[in-house]
Amino acid sequence: MINDLLSHTRKLKILELEAQINRQGGAGRSHPSARNVAETIWKQVADAGLFQPRHVPDDFLGTNYEIRTLTLPPGRSTMEHPGLFDPRKRFILRKGQTNLHFDTSEEATYVAALSAYGAIGNLKVPVDPANCAGVLTEIRDYHSRFLEIFQEQVTDITSDAEFQRRIVKEGWKRLIEPQ
Repeated sequence: MINDLLSHTRKLKILELEAQINRQGGAGRSHPSARNVAETIWKQVADAGLFQPRHVPDDFLGTNYEIRTLTLPPGRSTMEHPGLFDPRKRFILRKGQTNLHFDTSEEATYVAALSAYGAIGNLKVPVDPANCAGVLTEIRDYHSRFLEIFQEQVTDITSDAEFQRRIVKEGWKRLIEPQ
């Protein structure tokens, strides 16, 4: 009964967004933008206490962690492990024309994962490898929970798989984009 009520409320919110777009002259779309729907879902999810937005990675870093900041350019990333005969044993994350060097696999994995999640710009990286691994585990758990909750909300709104994907992507961007 409560789930039906929540589903109906979500659909009414979407209809309200569509009406707002129509009143603004419309944009030639048959439905509101993915960003608008994602914002509506965030408001509903936060108001219901189902899930609280946390900025990735900043809200996962301990206050007593020693942090270094690096600039992560946009683009796809690939990671290279140190060669068997490499005296420096450095991990390299390639992002376009940029090579980022790391001393530990935990650091490299942390940055590579955040890159895969869509992080760009100035990125805070814990200096301690154990902190990198711990923070990354928390972020992965949070991302899984986000996907579970957000996907459920999105499927109540639309059956269009591509639109669902865009809504979820916009919802995640709110958490990963630089503040």
